[in-house]
Amino acid sequence: MKLLQQVSFATVTFLLAEHSTASARAEMKDAPSVVITFDGGKVSENIRDVLNVLELSGVSVSSEPSVLKKGETVCSALLHLGYPEPCNPMLQVVARINGRSEELLATVAAGETILFPSIFLSTRKRETTRYRTEETGTYMENITKNWSHFQFKVDGKIENKFVTTVTYVQYEAVVAAKTAQLAHKGYDSLIESDLQNISISLRGIGGSTIKLNSGPSTVDKSLIENACKQGITWSDVDYSDYIDMDADAVHYYSDARKDNTLTKINVMLMDGPLSPAGNLYPTLGAGALRFFSTKTCGWVAFEQLKNHANLMAGIIASQRATGFVGIWPRVNIKPFNLFEDIGRVMENVAYYLQSDNDSRPDVYLFASSIEPIGTETYWNNPDARLRTSEGSAIENFLNIVVTAAPPVENGNALVVNAQLRKFPQNFGDNANVIVVTACEDCTRGAAKLTERAGVSNPEEGQIKFVHVAAPTGTVTGWVGDTEIASTDGGTSQAAAYVAGMVAGMIAKYPTYYAYPPIIKYRVQICSWPLPSFRGGQVNEEVGKIAAGVVDPGVCLLDPSKTWLKRGNGWEPIDFAHWEKDVTIDRASPSNALRLMRVAGASPGSTEWRVYSKRENRPSPRRPAKGLGSINQIVDAQISANAALVTCAGERIKLSDVSDLLFVTTNNPGDCPAVAEDITSSPVK
Repeated sequence: MKLLQQVSFATVTFLLAEHSTASARAEMKDAPSVVITFDGGKVSENIRDVLNVLELSGVSVSSEPSVLKKGETVCSALLHLGYPEPCNPMLQVVARINGRSEELLATVAAGETILFPSIFLSTRKRETTRYRTEETGTYMENITKNWSHFQFKVDGKIENKFVTTVTYVQYEAVVAAKTAQLAHKGYDSLIESDLQNISISLRGIGGSTIKLNSGPSTVDKSLIENACKQGITWSDVDYSDYIDMDADAVHYYSDARKDNTLTKINVMLMDGPLSPAGNLYPTLGAGALRFFSTKTCGWVAFEQLKNHANLMAGIIASQRATGFVGIWPRVNIKPFNLFEDIGRVMENVAYYLQSDNDSRPDVYLFASSIEPIGTETYWNNPDARLRTSEGSAIENFLNIVVTAAPPVENGNALVVNAQLRKFPQNFGDNANVIVVTACEDCTRGAAKLTERAGVSNPEEGQIKFVHVAAPTGTVTGWVGDTEIASTDGGTSQAAAYVAGMVAGMIAKYPTYYAYPPIIKYRVQICSWPLPSFRGGQVNEEVGKIAAGVVDPGVCLLDPSKTWLKRGNGWEPIDFAHWEKDVTIDRASPSNALRLMRVAGASPGSTEWRVYSKRENRPSPRRPAKGLGSINQIVDAQISANAALVTCAGERIKLSDVSDLLFVTTNNPGDCPAVAEDITSSPVK
């Protein structure tokens, strides 16, 4: 089933006025500008309100004169210039510009000169996809109402139960500002406003808005450095060895990684410039050099902008016999250089996200943070992110995004939430975004998160915006065709680990992992949890991420089966139902995703750790909020004599089980277990 619908970007540009020249319009587009797109709603009123907000913020909207022709009215002239119907809201703007009342405008005769706002207005055909929920009927009513005047068309295919597609006409306005500072003020004012159905970006603003979330290393990897100097080979460094995988599950991962029959998954590397390098052939296609030898390597100092993308690509896809082995070498790396057009980075990212039309989820890796220039760390309005161009794009995105948790600022770890001005981390509650932090000591029972990365709100009951951890520390690899370098201590590398793991999951089980929330659930529940206690004290790090440290071995178990451990290794079962009267405190047994026995507070003791599905609480504006998010229950109290029953009729006592991993979409009573639409669970 094709879940991701194609997005069309054929653009028709309306002339502002008959006397406007092409060069004038080009100059307007290249100047420091605020770009506003209007998605449904009452567009004419929205354009009026946007211009009012910009005027109040100090962005004085320029005007140009136009002579009314015979038979024209001010209203018909507005429509001729490309403004949407009805024209009455824009008449208010024209009246203000001309210093006349709306009544006097109605009496303007042919041959008179009228000032009209000088903005670059255009339209494009858009297709947008939205997650369907229990409240699909109400939500669809809101969509069709929003697009009622804009040629909307709803995809009514009943078999597509995951998403709904709406086709409509989108308006875009480019409003020039005299200075970059004024453009910023106008942008911030619109973002913080309560206007609906709009998204905003900046254009023509210089400076970097991207922070690559890793830093240069001063560690000397003498073994490889000496090998390079002497022109000799060394044993391949396998990046997966940095991960403490379940010993009983390692072979599921290693066997799958060697399977050359699996489809190559696209990994979109949203990063700095990527240069062809032999360790990535054929991942980059013909662009990567066929000839490669470790004997031609040289050690270089790591340069963040120049080398970052190549190291991330290598962590994912370095090929065997190149000195390093990637987490999942069988992928197609597709680079997107965030630094290529820094003045339009937000806009370019939004368009790129909207244009993906693959039939299965691609993996987008943001080993970085993107943020508005010269602004505060947090927005005041929690809905502000929904009005950014990139935020609007990610809301309807049907691919999976893996992103690095942002680094500390001024020595303090950021709390990642909806108000954080860092994209895409501030969409960590969305159904398609996985935020990855890093662990310094990544061994079971002792795992410790890095102190140099953002964290979730540790308060119980809050949706966690940071989900899992993966290894960091000193990571060495190819950064060019002949150059090797190291970085140390960032979350970028950890995110690359997870992106490679997710690509493997989709490749191995493409039908099951066709829907981003399922992937997001699975990545979290396949992780092993941080210890409840450290040094005899409660480990406060547990509340800073949704789950724990990723485990590619467990994630490569067949997701259509329930898996358990009750002795030697993992065994698959078809789960039928819990026995009557089973209780798990703070969670419904039907929402349980994984139950694990882990070390308790005292030496030799154990406790139950539970990952469970959160309630999905959609709203007309954000129907996918919380989808794919989990709860983690520490020291869960489970009813005595709890037991489950398999489809074969076997009764399994929980007291005999050490680990129980459910089908993510488990539906008790289905035999064998069949994946269901997880969005159809009752909303309380």
